[in-house]
Amino acid sequence: MLELGQTRRELGQRRGQWSWDQTLAMLAHMGADTRGHVSEADFVRYFEAKLPDETLEFERNIAEFLASARRLRQKRKAEERVLIRQAILTPFQRRLTPF
Repeated sequence: MLELGQTRRELGQRRGQWSWDQTLAMLAHMGADTRGHVSEADFVRYFEAKLPDETLEFERNIAEFLASARRLRQKRKAEERVLIRQAILTPFQRRLTPF
């Protein structure tokens, strides 16, 4: 939720900054357990109350969430590629380095 909130701001969907404290407060409002897990029913209830009732505004909000999720997925895949390259190159580089 922290990364989603931050990404929404990076994309200009929301103003300001999104913090860990805001994330914790939101999770508490959702009814998160002590491990930070939220049931599907609580998640749906929370966003049902928060999202607009008007169809076009609701759809705009959902499109923004989806765009943020896509951006996060792109970031994660890029990070994974870097880690994979490092895991592959490091042993190879070690073989090239004389002792």
